[in-house]
Amino acid sequence: MGTGNSAGWSLPLLNGIPGHHQMLHGERIVARTGANLLRAGIAPAAAWTKAGQDPYEFLRIALEHCVQQSSSAVLREHFFMTLTLSSTVDPISGGEGDGSNLYLIADPTQAGYLVLGPTIKALEREHPRLPATFYRIFTSSLNRWVRVFDFQDALERNEMLRDWYEGDPDAASIELPDVDAAVPSALKRKPLSLPGLRQVMSRIRAPEVRRWLECLMALEIESSRAQPPELDSEIRDQLHDSNPPLPALLIVFRKHDAIEAAFDAEAEGMMEVSPEPNLIIPVRTDDFGYARDSFYKLGCFLKALSCASELMKLLPENDI
Repeated sequence: MGTGNSAGWSLPLLNGIPGHHQMLHGERIVARTGANLLRAGIAPAAAWTKAGQDPYEFLRIALEHCVQQSSSAVLREHFFMTLTLSSTVDPISGGEGDGSNLYLIADPTQAGYLVLGPTIKALEREHPRLPATFYRIFTSSLNRWVRVFDFQDALERNEMLRDWYEGDPDAASIELPDVDAAVPSALKRKPLSLPGLRQVMSRIRAPEVRRWLECLMALEIESSRAQPPELDSEIRDQLHDSNPPLPALLIVFRKHDAIEAAFDAEAEGMMEVSPEPNLIIPVRTDDFGYARDSFYKLGCFLKALSCASELMKLLPENDI
């Protein structure tokens, strides 16, 4: 309104008033975590300037830097993962931690897809026990860090459904995917030991098969550099009502085979209840040594998935 003898309207002056305000929740925890990442050599000092002195943006840049340093671009072609730094392992429940721990959480947005039938045949031509050896090392290396859905999961699902249908008068008419028929007989042979595999590799005739096995050994080495942390009782309590983790990879032997049919049927109920994350790595906000070890485990995880992606890109019927 006008003042004094002046008539009409006037606008308040905003000279000297900051044009940007920000309210931060948990900024002390974020700042403390960021300082630990700097001390541990995980986050580059230049990230603070790049983040505009925003502690949340600083942590985002630090995570991005870690991913770039520990993974290859091909990872994103076969694994569709998200990486979150959170104060709770179950954001859907709305629970909050006490501020002493944050959690690095890796989860898939969709399952990758691997067709192994042609690979199994090529391996069997070189040595009858190579298919089982390849499969065991590949799946065990990945299952250490993420969930893989393969013929074992499909068989277990069929067994569970048979138990459910036991006593049902219509059980005989219920058709389940014939998973046994979809599994190559070569996988029933005894796998080679690692020394035995190295001996066989020296006699491989096909250069592409030798390259597959070299990448397989690199995957096994990277996957074994660290173990995912054991989840303590506090974390388990937050996840007690969760579904199993979502699969990060589906392995079939032919496109649209019985294993894929079992996966599609199970996928219909995977999100009925919040699933458990594939990987949870606690990060103590008050211990830079603990933070350094946590991010080392994250790096091992990323390198293992990168090695798997490099291998998958070489295998027949899996080039992107």
